[in-house]
Amino acid sequence: MKRVFNESFVPILMVFVAIFIIVFYSNYVADIDADVVTVIEVPAVSIGSTENDADSVEEESFAQVEKLRIEDSEYSHAYKFIREKKWDEAEKEYNLKINKHETSQARTELGYVYYKKNKYNMAESEFKRALEINPVYIPTYFYRAKTQRKLDNYDEAETSYKKYIDYFPSHFSAHFNLGLLKLKQKQYDKAIVSFEKASGLAPGKSKSKALYFLGKSYQKMGANFYDKSTVSYENSIRVSPGYIKPRMGLASLLPNSEEGDKKAEKMYLKVISLKNNYSPAYLMLAKLYKKQGNVRGSISAYKKSIEFNPVNVSARYNYGLILMSEANWAEAIDQFHAVININQSHEKAYFNLGRANYKLKFYDQAMKFYQIALELREGDYPEVLLNIGLIHSAKKDYKNAIRVYKSSLKKNHNSPKLHYNMGIAYSKDKKPDLALKSFKKAIKLKPGYAQAWYNIGLISGRNGDHNDAVNAYEKAIEAKPSYRSAQLNQAVSLTRLKEFRRAEKVYREVLDVYPRYASARINLGLVLMDRKKYEEAVEVLQLAAELEPENDRVMGFLGRAYERLGEYDYAIKYYRSALDIKPKSKKFRLEYVRALKLNGEYKLAFSEVDKAMKLYPESKKLKTELNEIKLSLNK
Repeated sequence: MKRVFNESFVPILMVFVAIFIIVFYSNYVADIDADVVTVIEVPAVSIGSTENDADSVEEESFAQVEKLRIEDSEYSHAYKFIREKKWDEAEKEYNLKINKHETSQARTELGYVYYKKNKYNMAESEFKRALEINPVYIPTYFYRAKTQRKLDNYDEAETSYKKYIDYFPSHFSAHFNLGLLKLKQKQYDKAIVSFEKASGLAPGKSKSKALYFLGKSYQKMGANFYDKSTVSYENSIRVSPGYIKPRMGLASLLPNSEEGDKKAEKMYLKVISLKNNYSPAYLMLAKLYKKQGNVRGSISAYKKSIEFNPVNVSARYNYGLILMSEANWAEAIDQFHAVININQSHEKAYFNLGRANYKLKFYDQAMKFYQIALELREGDYPEVLLNIGLIHSAKKDYKNAIRVYKSSLKKNHNSPKLHYNMGIAYSKDKKPDLALKSFKKAIKLKPGYAQAWYNIGLISGRNGDHNDAVNAYEKAIEAKPSYRSAQLNQAVSLTRLKEFRRAEKVYREVLDVYPRYASARINLGLVLMDRKKYEEAVEVLQLAAELEPENDRVMGFLGRAYERLGEYDYAIKYYRSALDIKPKSKKFRLEYVRALKLNGEYKLAFSEVDKAMKLYPESKKLKTELNEIKLSLNK
């Protein structure tokens, strides 16, 4: 902490002057930081996501429906392209054949080609036409339902699935896909019915998948259904031990406790042993390690998750957050850039790009990313507005910072952080009364706001209201017991109130916890001299000198303390050291001259004053000293 001490030549009186200077300069450092905003993490794995799981049963669905296909020699060549997954060739061949002779089955198979090419509207059109041709090819209902689901036409999809089930009540994939549809619509009770039915219609891996989604549906019903969810996940594992998703589901059901975390870790490691490149398991393991404070383990797991799935947005985003917590701004920026390359609408990634660039003092870049985040939220992003204000403050454009904070407060007037940062901007803009008002609003909204109390103490001290300052610092320390700056400044205010015993006590409390805190030692040394405890002052200042051997002020204080003890040789030594560090200091030169006089070394004193006069020819104090020494020498 930067301190400026202004000592003078007169022994006791000037110590108080020094203390005044300490109070004036001490600790008026505003605690401005982009970290005052809340970091919101993107959930690593969403239990509600079913689209990828639906795709995982695509082949089983096709195989089941294919059994119902009627072999048609006229379309055998076209269907061969479907089997080979040559979709463009299949599309061309079916269109050629259908122009000559169309059947419901042929239209359905062409619709399936469009479905596989992600041309869902064209697929829907073909399925609709297929159902208008007699005899109707019944699997059309199944494929149409899947297409309608892709088009978010959930009611129509449900109707199509049910129509198909009317014809084939024991068709596993129809019941399974209907369950996925209900799960996506958050109709969990209906999803449970479908998955229970599906689980009884197929063996092996298909049965295991149905049981897994049954467990998922129960889990989404809430905590009262976790027991049933657990049973379903366990049954899924029993049927297919190598199926990893139910193991992930079981881990997600575990309680948020030390024991629950241990079991979850064991499950994630088991999943990784079954499938070493499974990115979601590494991601969940990384989040678990982060929660436990195992930063190194968390970083390693995030890297693995990204290695096995470079487009895993959650892994990259959360890895970026942990890099931010480690002050690794440049690497965090790389991760957030990767996120927006994957998802250009990820406003939180833009927000954190702003934060990281702010930390690196790339203010223009930070502003650019904050503006994008703000646009994505259509202007409703209070944290961004707060941090834009911080950029203006960092660039010393306090009027614009205040303007931004005022704008943000219109939407978020109950934010203590906004009031706090407004206070900082007012302080920097030399408007202490308005600053004090803002800090008081902040503590009204958040009584334990340590930084706001601290700044109230600073302003009160500057205004000469040292009782108010002491009380404010006390509140800051209550909220944050390790607040060294508040403790040190409280001691300075106590000194201003001439409560030297209390000041000494505070300094010693600080040094008990932080024995190498040089500023506290220096201030304690001054208080001890005020209390005429010169020997103790010397002991304390000697330790400060060891911590900061190039600190001219410490050397000057040591010289003064020895001078009070009448040990002029040591006083001369330390004044000389202060001058070696700061040769042009008039103050140290005067104190050095005085010590030489007290030690009877008038000739050397005269020489030193003569040198000083060349540097400061207009100094009245030096002229007075010169005349006094001449008189002494003449005697």
